[in-house]
Amino acid sequence: MSATATLDRIIDHGTTDQASGIITCADGAVLGVYANSLVHSLPMADSAGPYTHLEVVIPEGVEPPEGGWIINRDQHWRGYVEVEDVRELIARHGGEAAA
Repeated sequence: MSATATLDRIIDHGTTDQASGIITCADGAVLGVYANSLVHSLPMADSAGPYTHLEVVIPEGVEPPEGGWIINRDQHWRGYVEVEDVRELIARHGGEAAA
């Protein structure tokens, strides 16, 4: 699976705020990917990477990869998503957009 700089940083160091978890894909899809003590990630601790499971938010119009997503307002949300599944989701949207 391909590497993405933002996802790799999140896996290694977690997220400190909402902006630090934003991943923009090449096709324009914007994903929120979070890891810290306040979200559904493993380990549930701040800066405790490497994280193995992440919390992911995808906007309406972006098809969730499989069942189990919760619809919250205009977004789909899922906790404890395995890192490789997040990598696959990013790859399906053309990879991470160039900065």
